[in-house]
Amino acid sequence: MRVNYNIGFLFLSCLSLLTGCSRKNESLIYNTYVDDDVVDGYNVVTDYDFSKSEKDGFVIIKSGEVINENKIDEFYNKTTNNEDAILTIVRYTDEEEEIVVQYVYKDETYTVYIDSTRLKNEKGKVLSRIIKDIEIGYDDNGHKIIIEKY
Repeated sequence: MRVNYNIGFLFLSCLSLLTGCSRKNESLIYNTYVDDDVVDGYNVVTDYDFSKSEKDGFVIIKSGEVINENKIDEFYNKTTNNEDAILTIVRYTDEEEEIVVQYVYKDETYTVYIDSTRLKNEKGKVLSRIIKDIEIGYDDNGHKIIIEKY
């Protein structure tokens, strides 16, 4: 009798895992846009001068250092109060190239834009996806991060 419970539990666990993965994939909505377009709520133009990004309130991640980390809390607090908000994160690669991730919360919807148009060795694109919610977490170095909920 114990064997039947174990097999049933294993079956339900596998079924739960499989259906959970398929729902996650269905909930992602990806759109690809032309590199030079300013897309919907995405507002970092192709020729943006990143030397102004700290002053403009962008979160900057470079060489393990995080600048304007408090902007993550500000964005989270606004969205939990159902206020429209934008959070722009600039992550520098080892080659000092910028990847921009922008979170836009408008009309109770989160849209995430990922801009890799500035990578020299790749044909970059601006991708977007809709997510259900966010949480604040911490990376291995204790820096705040956005955890996306699908």
